[in-house]
Amino acid sequence: MTMCADMAAALVTAGVGTIGTTIFYDGIAPATVNTAIVLNQYAGDPPLSVFGDSFLAERPGLQVVTRSLAAGTALSNANAVMHALGARSDCEARSHPMYLGQDGTARHMYSTNYNTLLL
Repeated sequence: MTMCADMAAALVTAGVGTIGTTIFYDGIAPATVNTAIVLNQYAGDPPLSVFGDSFLAERPGLQVVTRSLAAGTALSNANAVMHALGARSDCEARSHPMYLGQDGTARHMYSTNYNTLLL
């Protein structure tokens, strides 16, 4: 299971949404879905190592973008994601949700980046 798939599953368990309906990962949400949560991995921090020798853990970054026709819904979903992922010991938010503006179809978007730890 990829890191994004694992985090998406955690959001389902927390009752935030459903994979393939409101939660998408490793890509983008379909254009026809107005209210969506999208998780993507990006280059995070360097791996943890012992004196430069052996790697103890990978530390990829995670970006979560929420969108909705209603700005309040997009923000509420971003906060729900932040609380659900914040309950995990392997994920912490780097910031609060940041408003990105509207996409080409007037959907409001928020983005939050996370530090993750893969042992």
